[in-house]
Amino acid sequence: MREDGKLIPLRVHTIILTAQHTPDVTVEELREAVIDQVIRKAIPSEYLDSQTIYHIQPSGDVGVTPSGKFAGVTGRKIVVDTYGG
Repeated sequence: MREDGKLIPLRVHTIILTAQHTPDVTVEELREAVIDQVIRKAIPSEYLDSQTIYHIQPSGDVGVTPSGKFAGVTGRKIVVDTYGG
């Protein structure tokens, strides 16, 4: 903890990400691309370690799917899915 009471991040424990993709991209190709081209560019390397858990495309191949598939009973996406944009 800093002197001003703010917390200092130590590491990223778990990353969960689902993305739509074209039919010619396999789930494994997508996972590798997301880790290399998104996660490693967005999160400083000092926060990612051998214990970081990656759940990339945990539901398998979603392809080009309407967002309603992941909307739950209400038919609306939860705020965590749209936070920041």
